[in-house]
Amino acid sequence: MYPFLGDGPETPPPGGPFAARIISAFFTGIMNCIINSIAYLSSILYKYMVDEPFWFAFDIITSALVFIPGACAGAVLRAFGFMRVGPATRNWAARMMSKINPVIARGWYPTCQSAQMGGYGVAIVKRRYSGALSSCYRGSAMC
Repeated sequence: MYPFLGDGPETPPPGGPFAARIISAFFTGIMNCIINSIAYLSSILYKYMVDEPFWFAFDIITSALVFIPGACAGAVLRAFGFMRVGPATRNWAARMMSKINPVIARGWYPTCQSAQMGGYGVAIVKRRYSGALSSCYRGSAMC
């Protein structure tokens, strides 16, 4: 009589069958609303992707850079030559290290290297990186 109760004794839920129908209709309505919203949003995103492929890719990349700063900051540091074992040879980081004299403790260079090595600079670089990119993403005059 009540399939949601399983094979147990057929006892009606509290409130009787009318309450069960109301609750079922409520959750069915919520699920239909969610499914329709996802279908609508996916059609909008698909149309945007087809009509504006450059801006779609730009929005995806900048969103990833802003909302996932930890993963992206490491890639940016690697691109500049900061590696887990030290600055890479013949790269921007190595050239800058040879030009900085003396290297100031907790300055920008040691902070970037420490962030790539997983030290004290991780939180600093994530915060600075996320803040700079979010200001650019929002169309600030800083960019």
